[in-house]
Amino acid sequence: MAYEVEDIYATCRQLMDAGVTINRPPRDGKMAFIRSPDNISIELLQKGAALAPAEPWHSMDNTGTRSASSDEGFDERGISAWRGTRAQTRRNQAESIAADRR
Repeated sequence: MAYEVEDIYATCRQLMDAGVTINRPPRDGKMAFIRSPDNISIELLQKGAALAPAEPWHSMDNTGTRSASSDEGFDERGISAWRGTRAQTRRNQAESIAADRR
């Protein structure tokens, strides 16, 4: 599953501040990975061109494992943040589709 986001650094910061573990930080300014509360790997993709490499992301190591338990990386705040990001991405996608049809 993948979601396109307006600002990958801001999205990852918001998720981290809410308690979500960033399994693969956006070191390249283009892509990051998290896990949903139900253990699904989620790819976050920067909309458009990659952002310039920036700290702390550029120096961060990967965290977590491929066989993570279903609740690894999320607390209640993280679950809410993940759902909010997912809803915003769907709104962005709907707006983009509507603009393309005009």
